[in-house]
Amino acid sequence: MNYLNYKKRFLEREPIVPSIEPSYPVTSPASIYYPKVHLSMNVTTLTRNLKTEIITVTTSPSKILEPPHPTCYYIVNPSVLLGLTTSFVLFDGTTDVAGNTQSDPLWVGDYLNVHVHITVTDISGTWEFIQQSRDPYTGEWADVQVLGSIDSTGAYYFYIGDRGICTDFALAWNPTAAGTITFSATVTLKEEISGTPYGIGRAVFLGDKTVTPDTGIPILEGQSLKIFPEPDIEIWAIAYTTTNIQVFWL
Repeated sequence: MNYLNYKKRFLEREPIVPSIEPSYPVTSPASIYYPKVHLSMNVTTLTRNLKTEIITVTTSPSKILEPPHPTCYYIVNPSVLLGLTTSFVLFDGTTDVAGNTQSDPLWVGDYLNVHVHITVTDISGTWEFIQQSRDPYTGEWADVQVLGSIDSTGAYYFYIGDRGICTDFALAWNPTAAGTITFSATVTLKEEISGTPYGIGRAVFLGDKTVTPDTGIPILEGQSLKIFPEPDIEIWAIAYTTTNIQVFWL
C-alpha cells in the first residue's frame, strides 16, 4: 500500500453498523464511527497488526530495511540506563602502610557526584585519607583534597560532589603517625549520565550502503524517527558502538 492509498483509506472511512439489532435498550447511536484523523495531528495511525523487529546495528554499515516497503516504519533508539546510583567497595582489610589505589582507579566520567563512606573497626596511629584525580592526557595523578584525618574507630562520611571527579577517581591513605588500620571504603556514584557524552555514544545513523556517522541521519539515544521509503530504497545504518534498535511496521 503506497502513501496515496494509505491517505485515501483514512479519508473515506465508512461507519461500522451492527448487523444484528441488540435486544437491550440502546442509549448511544447505532453507528460507531472511526475518529477523524488529520495528517497534521500528532498521532500514529495503524493499518494492520503492529509488527516489531529488534535489529542490531554495528560499527560497519548494515542493511536494516529492504524493498519493497508496504508501509511506514517507526524506528526507535531506546535509552539504556545501567543505574542512576552505583556503589563500589574500594578497600576492605587491614594495612600498616600508605595506600595506593592508583593501580585500580574508579571511572567516574559518567556521574555528576561522588559520596565516600569509610568504616574503621580497628586503628592505631593517625591516618589521613586523600582524594585523587587523574589527568586524562598525561595519566598523572594529583591530590584533590584531604577528606579527613582519622584516629579512632567509627563510621565516617565525606561528600565530594562534583569536585575533582573528571574521569578517574582514586582514594589514598597515609599514616601521619605510625600504626595499623582496619577499615572498609565504599564509593557511591550518583546521577549517572548514560553515554559519553549523553546521546552520542549510542547514536545510530541512517543512510545508504556507504553511510557513515558523518553522512547519516542521526537517531540519538532515546530518540525516534518515522520514515516512509520509496519502493526501491534500501535503508542502511551504522553506529559508534553495537546498538539494538526497535523497528515498528505501521
